Amino acid sequence: MEVRRITVQGPESVAEFYQSMADRCESAQERRLPQCMLDLLRELSAGGSEPVVWGLTSHERLGLRAVDDWQAPSLVSIEPTTSGAWHIECALPADWRPWPAAVVRGHTAELAEAVRRVWIGLRWAGLSVGGADAKQNIAGDREPESRLTG
Repeated sequence: MEVRRITVQGPESVAEFYQSMADRCESAQERRLPQCMLDLLRELSAGGSEPVVWGLTSHERLGLRAVDDWQAPSLVSIEPTTSGAWHIECALPADWRPWPAAVVRGHTAELAEAVRRVWIGLRWAGLSVGGADAKQNIAGDREPESRLTG
């Protein structure tokens, strides 16, 4: 996947943004947040340049969007933690939502699992995540056995 930075945020790429944030940090603890994002971006891009998504940075957070528009809804939101983990949030697929705009939010300290959850969120949002690497990343993604109703 290729994550491009939303144009209105300037010419700096998403990776350059997080690298410059890391370079400004004075301690290893402070560097942990941008380093988490750099590690995640590296793994997300390892499978190739498809799909292209647009990243809106807000401090250490990253919102992935389908279009180059800062006002577009985030498909997946990623927030690193000082413990070296990630909070990842995405909208449920429309036919799984018990109410409008329902989301799922999770926490993982495993990089491979964070990558898998981002891929799942993009797939749920309707983005094509073709290719063997992407399919491997979302292996185990299945419809829940029961859905919330009412």
